Parts: sequence; structure tokens; C-alpha cells
Amino acid sequence: MRKKGLIYAILASVLWAIVNPVIKTGLSYDMTPMNFAGLRFTSVGIILFIYTWHRGMWQEIKENRRLFTLLILLNIFLGYAVFYLGVNLVDGAISSIIMGTTPFVNVILSHILTSDDKLNKHKIVSILISLVGLFMILGVK
Repeated sequence: MRKKGLIYAILASVLWAIVNPVIKTGLSYDMTPMNFAGLRFTSVGIILFIYTWHRGMWQEIKENRRLFTLLILLNIFLGYAVFYLGVNLVDGAISSIIMGTTPFVNVILSHILTSDDKLNKHKIVSILISLVGLFMILGVK
């Protein structure tokens, strides 16, 4: 079971790492950023809908619909709308670095928006290490 989780983690990391070059390539085919984002998120939404329906997760989603709606509006819609517009204006490498801040933002939003997710010393150390890594990539001393 542990080996299967490792494979999923590696797959998720690879998919996360290649998204910016794929977006940049997709935008070079005369597709507007919002159309490309719409195509990407619609296809992923259909896949996730089928998966959550098949796994019987809809009851939990219904119980937490306020949180899901807030996350969809803030993190996905607003965040990615700005991201796709920005990717169209800068290099893929720069957009990758900026997207590196996403886990940091997610941890902070989770702490603020939910009562059962508190920052502990492990999360704070992880955030600090992530920020140091981003600063190192940017060359900030």
C-alpha cells in the first residue's frame, strides 16, 4: 500500500511540474487564456465529478458546501483567472516560481477558514523552508 502512495505522490509531482510549460504551449495556439483555462478546468471537473460520484464522496461535499464554494471561488476561479492572464505575459519559468507559493497560500487559508486546522510547529517549519526555497530560486539574499 505504501508503494502505491509513493507512485501517486511522484505522479502528482510530475503533473504539477509540467503544467506551466503545457499551459505556455497551449496559449501559443491562438487560444485566449480564459478559454484555455475553461477547457482545462472543465475536463478536470468532469473527471473529478465522476471520481467523487463513484467513490461516494458527495455527502461530505454537501455537508461542507460553504467551504467548497469559498475554495472554488477564491482559490480556483480567482487564483487561476489571474494566473492564466499572467502566464500569457511572462515566461513559463517565472510563472512556475510564482505558482510555487500556492501551497503556502493554501496552508494559510486553511488555517484561517477552518476551525479544525491549526498551524503547528511542523507546518510553520515547512512553510519557512518553502519560502527559503522560493527565495533561493529567485536569488533574493
